Amino acid sequence: MRALFAIAGLLALTDACRASAEVPTDAVCRTIRVDKCYLTFPVDRDPRTEKCLIDICDEDGVVLHSLGAPIAADDRGAWTATVDMREWRGRTVLLSLVKGPRDAKTRLSRLEPSDVRGDPPDLYGEPDRLQFHFSPPVGYMNDPNGLVFLDGEWRLMYQHAPYSFDNPWDGSQYWGYATSRDLVHWTCHGDALKPYPGFRNLISGSGVVDAGNTAGFGTNAHVACVCGGTSRGQGLLLWYSTDGRRYVPYEGNPVCRLQGLGADPKVQWHRSTRRWVMVTHGVKDGCSCVLFHSSPDLRNWKRESVYVGDPVSKGQGRFLHECPGLEELRIEGERGTAWVVWCAGPLYAVGDFDGHVFRPFEERLMSLASREPAYYAAQSFQNAPDGRCVALPWYRVPGKGPHFNQALGLPQAITLRRTAEGLRMVRRPARELEALRDGGETAFADFEGELVEAHVVVEPTEE
Repeated sequence: MRALFAIAGLLALTDACRASAEVPTDAVCRTIRVDKCYLTFPVDRDPRTEKCLIDICDEDGVVLHSLGAPIAADDRGAWTATVDMREWRGRTVLLSLVKGPRDAKTRLSRLEPSDVRGDPPDLYGEPDRLQFHFSPPVGYMNDPNGLVFLDGEWRLMYQHAPYSFDNPWDGSQYWGYATSRDLVHWTCHGDALKPYPGFRNLISGSGVVDAGNTAGFGTNAHVACVCGGTSRGQGLLLWYSTDGRRYVPYEGNPVCRLQGLGADPKVQWHRSTRRWVMVTHGVKDGCSCVLFHSSPDLRNWKRESVYVGDPVSKGQGRFLHECPGLEELRIEGERGTAWVVWCAGPLYAVGDFDGHVFRPFEERLMSLASREPAYYAAQSFQNAPDGRCVALPWYRVPGKGPHFNQALGLPQAITLRRTAEGLRMVRRPARELEALRDGGETAFADFEGELVEAHVVVEPTEE
């Protein structure tokens, strides 16, 4: 829906800024009346460009939203970003630039009111756009988050910086949102989760389907779990949705402030103990570790145990470094299962988990080539059909854009296989990818086209 807002604005350094204690007296400010849908502005692709940190405030100076972006001084090497202003339709707001380069006043003036987004006309038809991998409409993306399967729909959330081309840690990081009926073709729904006012980043987290309504948000509510900040402090934050389109922050956020809660919460239902279990990343005695927690209702949590990995300074091994995963996986050809703990990279451990403590059979196993930099921060879909473990990794390859950067890897089905060395993780392209096939087999010498699925037989020789 394009409609609705406008911005008639005066650029001023001024008494409007000094009228409220919440707005720094030395800030560059701009007062606007919101009568159009959007603000658009040019974004500099140069990672060295200093970001402009902006607070959107009401007439009393109370912060409504905070964002950060490398606003371009000119149009060279730039692409156009969009701030959605529909939430403040009909109101007068103050744009307060609280940090930025010396020419911040000029850069703030480059925000233009518009009834149409600044997205390129050939969105998702660009010649450099990946064809099989999900990538953001515009801006920078990294970790997949909040993945669930519900009502016949694959729901994908992901770390998204709509105003940056490179890593946005001192800018704005939201949770983008897309859905698919076939795990191949995706529909984007904008940014579903945004930081609380005064905060600019949401870090990684996960999502669950609350089939039993344990949290009281509704049966089969899609609940997103992330560590972040509010005016009441830092801790575990919850957003929930009962329709898969509008996500509401829980009014009691943060739900817990456990000491050493950690980052990157991955939550799932543990059938045997009939409780939610959560793993987070932390550091203990100078080592990366996975922290285990449990809860009956997603709101009240207690610490269960700690599983310690490599020293933080080790660098190369990085066992249990960031974005932990915990999965009960099928063993191929057997009726049993085993538990796997993985970390952001390709290292993992196989063992037993009773809802309280993870006891490894083997650890520091390598599921991919150790020099595979593209595979990172994989997360599985909760509630996937047929009890499968279907995962998506962050595909860390530089984007050519010019207005988007990074992507996700292909969806993969993960199982365990018993080998002579022990239980080992097996990854295969998810069966849904077979829908991409068009026609029968063609000899490589006769193939004409751009996209191909190749079956290669290699016969090693002594030479």
